[in-house]
Amino acid sequence: MQSQREIIYHFKVDTSCLLVQNFNDATNLSQKILLDLNLNVFGGQVQYELTVTPSERGSFTIVMEVTVFAAALVTLLGSDLSKVIFRHFSGKHFEEHVVHLLRRFDSPSVDSEKVDEVSDEYITEKIERIVGQERQSKQSEIIIDTISSVHKAILTKGADELNGCGITGENFSSSFHARDKFYKGCLGNKEIQGLGFERKEEFPISQQAFAEFILPRSSYESSQKNYSEDKWILETVAVQVNSPNWKMKGRKWQATWRQKKITFNVVDDVFWHLVHQDKIKVTTSDVMRVQLGYKYSQSNRANDFRVFRVLSYNGNKVSEPMTEEEIARKLDRTVEVLREDSRLL
Repeated sequence: MQSQREIIYHFKVDTSCLLVQNFNDATNLSQKILLDLNLNVFGGQVQYELTVTPSERGSFTIVMEVTVFAAALVTLLGSDLSKVIFRHFSGKHFEEHVVHLLRRFDSPSVDSEKVDEVSDEYITEKIERIVGQERQSKQSEIIIDTISSVHKAILTKGADELNGCGITGENFSSSFHARDKFYKGCLGNKEIQGLGFERKEEFPISQQAFAEFILPRSSYESSQKNYSEDKWILETVAVQVNSPNWKMKGRKWQATWRQKKITFNVVDDVFWHLVHQDKIKVTTSDVMRVQLGYKYSQSNRANDFRVFRVLSYNGNKVSEPMTEEEIARKLDRTVEVLREDSRLL
């Protein structure tokens, strides 16, 4: 079961043509927003595809369709940040959606006032035991409605308003960087008199207002704390794989994290066992959710990245997380654990 929504960029121009660069900036912006949103809110576990349909005559309209494939909603939202964003843009607390699904599909006895006492394992087990297109469709609709709302907000809202609902330059740096490039391109093309995000001939953002959506890079580029040379930092994050290495010993993996390229070794025996059994399902745009450790050199640059545990690979569970004490013993030094999902790709 699939759910689809349109993404529309409607340019107010006198002719039915647009510079290729403006077109590319728009499609790149949507790709970055969807990737940031998937990683920050859904832990990289939502499968989706973005397609472009033929443009319409009259001004210039780019119409893209984002398709979300069926997914179990309750397995996707794991951090405080994701719940804040989900609550703001779906209009309900995550727990309300869970109660609704449990009551609708086989669990009428769950009391909404006691939903916090229901374990994730119980919820997942209950929902996974219920198979049917209606359930899958309902969950996909909730997910894609949230994605659609956040996407439009990033295009049309100011930084202060976005920060108030969990979308910060730190967590969505790729999106803000792409948004800057998009609006700079629109500002530089004087033929674009305005911009709208619906099919109708309404353009709420004028040429003069484009500059308001361009932020200083310092507002969304991550700043790192100064850490002791002997202290390792541990974060649970999602990384986008650029170049894997399917041999346990050899060159390092290459991935993108916080809009930067990093290389790392994977020291997770369970993961490598599954690799040898051909049980890791790969695609052309793999996302790993990992426990990532790193330390700082005297130049205050992160180095010596290691993936201690691969928690999931393309949404499929792999390993259980290590505790802070286990990693500290493994490294024989102090480990500082940053809040989970505090900063993502």
